[in-house]
Order: sequence, then C-alpha cells, then structure tokens
Amino acid sequence: MEAATEWLLENTPITKSECTTIRESVVDGDTGGYGVFVNFTKLRTLKGEKDSKFELLRIPRSATISMTSIRDILAKSTSENAVTASIKGHLTAFLSDENHHAFINETNLIVIYLVLKAILSDNKTYKLTGFASFYLNEVLLKTFVPLPCNTFQEDADKWNQYYKEYLNFPQQLFIEIINRFISARFLGMNYEKLISTVYCSVISRILEIPESSGEDTDDFFVSPTLVPLLDFVNHDNDHRNAHFDIDLRTNDIVLYLELDDIDSTVEEAQVFISYAPVEELVHFEQIYGFLPKSNNVQVWCYRFDEDFLSTYHYNGINVSHFYKCMRVRPSFQILILPSEVLINDCIVEFGELLILFSQHLQDPKKISFQLSETNDSYCSILKDKCGTETTKLLDKEECLEEFFGEHDEIENYEKTLKEFKSFLSKYITFRREKISSINLLSQNSSFTAFWQKEINLLDSLKGQFESKKEVMWYEKYGNDEKIKIPTVPFPPPSWIDYENMRV
Repeated sequence: MEAATEWLLENTPITKSECTTIRESVVDGDTGGYGVFVNFTKLRTLKGEKDSKFELLRIPRSATISMTSIRDILAKSTSENAVTASIKGHLTAFLSDENHHAFINETNLIVIYLVLKAILSDNKTYKLTGFASFYLNEVLLKTFVPLPCNTFQEDADKWNQYYKEYLNFPQQLFIEIINRFISARFLGMNYEKLISTVYCSVISRILEIPESSGEDTDDFFVSPTLVPLLDFVNHDNDHRNAHFDIDLRTNDIVLYLELDDIDSTVEEAQVFISYAPVEELVHFEQIYGFLPKSNNVQVWCYRFDEDFLSTYHYNGINVSHFYKCMRVRPSFQILILPSEVLINDCIVEFGELLILFSQHLQDPKKISFQLSETNDSYCSILKDKCGTETTKLLDKEECLEEFFGEHDEIENYEKTLKEFKSFLSKYITFRREKISSINLLSQNSSFTAFWQKEINLLDSLKGQFESKKEVMWYEKYGNDEKIKIPTVPFPPPSWIDYENMRV
C-alpha cells in the first residue's frame, strides 16, 4: 500500500503533515493491515504552544467517493464519453427496477457504482483513469476483508455451519441482488468474487462524514463517504487520540490529533479514532471483520443456536416455534466487563424472552400457553384473583403487561427468571459441546477470534452459574447509579429471524 499512498498524495489534493506516516499497523491481530502514525519529535517542532489539536491529514471532497460522485455521473450527458454512458446506463437500469427499491441507499449505490467501474476496468475497450479508478484498483480490490458474508474466505463453510444465526441477511440479500443484476447485464461472465471484494471493502471502510445542509443554515447531515488515507486510521476506544471533522471554510475532511493527552516520553505512536462509542461485537464483526479489544464494557448481542431451540421443549412447547409465533427474536445482550459477564435484563427484548417461562399460574406443572388449532399462534392462559383460568389471544406486548406489568408480579418475575436461568444453563452445555469440536483452519482468522470469544463468554457464564454468582445486570448493579448500562441496538437479523419476524 506504500505505492498507493504515494500516488494518492502526488496525484490528488490530499495533504499529509510532515510528522505523519502510513505503514503496516502494530495492532495485535491486525494481519497485513495498515495504520497512521505520528512522530512526536517532529510534531513538537510543528505545533503551537497553545494548540489543543493538530492537523495530520486533509482530504478535499474532490478526492473522496460519495453520492456526489454518482449524481455527477447521472447528470452528465451520455455523449461525453463511452465510460460515462455505460455506467450511467447500468445505474439507471438498477434504479429503475422496482425489485431493487428496498435496497437503494447511499452506501449500496456506491457499491454498485464501484462494481461497474471495476468490471469496465477489465474491459480493454474502456480506458479508465483518474483518482476513483486508481483507488478502486489499488486499494479496494487489493483489500481482503473477512466479513461473515464474504463467501470467498476459507472459513465460509464454518460461518454457515456454526454461526448462521449471525449472518447479516440484508448484506447477503443485497450481494445476491447485485450478482443477479450483473449477470443479466454482462452475460457469460462471472463477477461474484469481484462483487464480494468490492462490497466488503466498501462496507468496512466507508465513513459517516458530516455535510452542511446549505450556505444559509447551520444544519448538518451525515453522508456515507470513502475517504482515502483517512480510512487507514484504526479503531481503539481505549487509546483514541484523534478524531476527524470538516473544515467549515473549505468543506475539507480533516484528521486531527488531540494534543491534551500526548505522552512526552514516547517518540512515536499509532493514531486511533473511534468507530463507535460502545463496541457491540457482532456489529464490528459484520461491518469491519474484527473484534476490538477493550477494558471498557462491551456488548455481544447473542443469538441462541437454532438447532437447540428447534429441538428443545419447555413444558411440551417447542421453543423455536413459540418464539416464531410470538414474533420474538431469540436474542439477548451479554455485557462484557473486565472480570465478569452479565446479561442485560433491563431491555424489553429480554422480557420478551421470558414470556415462555412465566410462572403466573403458580403451578410448575402448568404451562401458560396453549397452541391454537391452526398451529400458528399461542393463546395465553390467565388466572384472576379468584383463581379462575381464562384463555386469551395476546401478543408479546400484552403478555409482558399481563405477566410482569404490575408491582405484585415481582414474585412471578423471580420464579420466571429462575426457570430461564435453568434453560440457559442447559443451552450453554449444548452449545459449548457443539462448537468445541470445530477444526480450526487458522489460529489468526476472524472466524477463530469470533469462536474463541464465544467460548470465553460461555465459560464465564457457566462459571458464574456454578459458583452461584449473579449473571443478571440489574440484579447486581441495578441500585448503583454510578454504573451505567451501555445502550446499543441489535444488529440486522439473520435469514432465520427475518423469516420468523415477517408479519
């Protein structure tokens, strides 16, 4: 990548400070990746005494790839040149197909645009030059990103076999859409690997860059943008020492080193920014292809193994079928602390998991639900204050209100939680045995890191169960106002959850 970096600095308006270098990263586990470094000896001769930040990189908008690039293509006359005419024709065809409308967003259009440029670059009829073509050929197409959706990695079969519940279905579906579209437009050619490479490279490198809404307003919006050289800066929340912003005068994108916490004893350090303030590990694996290390609280949005759910029965009810009928996604959040792991029991999604195990009938031999005659829904069995049982068709929100909504339902919640913990303990035994038999192809792969992280989490939960230590966040820290629980959304569904959650 050294040659690509030099070309970009010589042939685009991108500027780099004298104290900044770009070379192979020193981050643990970052095999073959690149990073940005700052030389503090040189920095001290360049910065002002009262400066709180220092400019390391400046990237004008003309040296980026965003929706602006695509709008320019669509606005140009097809008579200007053959390349423009071809790309515009293919883009217009993609946008015109109603089956594609659900997939049209800025990031996906950038992917389509670059896939088309890459295909035309292979065609000797067209001669593609300029910054975007160089960046595509020398950076994006030469970067292998092992996202779970990348079917051209050596662990692709293992992702499908052991982690199908974590495969991002919208990603998979969009890649399939592109493959079908390109196959129809370029008959007899197979571009599946190229499409996968471009998609994974773009997804992992694209940044949300602020843009002004106009000259007469202070409002901003964010636009997905590929920013050369800035995309070499790695993520580390524990060692973050830089951030990027826009220069309001020029609209350039600027990487700033933060000078407040500079260690005067070191000569050089790697530059780090934050990709996300809270690290949700499934998101990082799906988008960036790695798991960050941190001493801060991290989150794993854990999805139960469908093989276990589909064969396990609780009081005669198939767990997988129940959650499907109730439109419950069988996932929960594991909060990873330095010395323990806890389950986030403060979110609605966790309450939805508990519905099946409700003990409000006060009889462990009785189940709170009854399968309908059509086999596609469950009726809830309720008991009034006189002990009379009635059967009602309730959705998951109504079940939460009926079972756990009142103050006098605390006893039921505690009994229900006990049942869930018993279920979870059995699950951990099943899952641990299943994944322990995996024959790892590489000790340094993204798949291996993900597998090892799950092993560690399951072992931690099992150890806490066996030593009678609390595994629920609220039960342990709910009354401690100093400890804040991180808030993160669940990642997009796998195809299993997508099918189950469809109305």
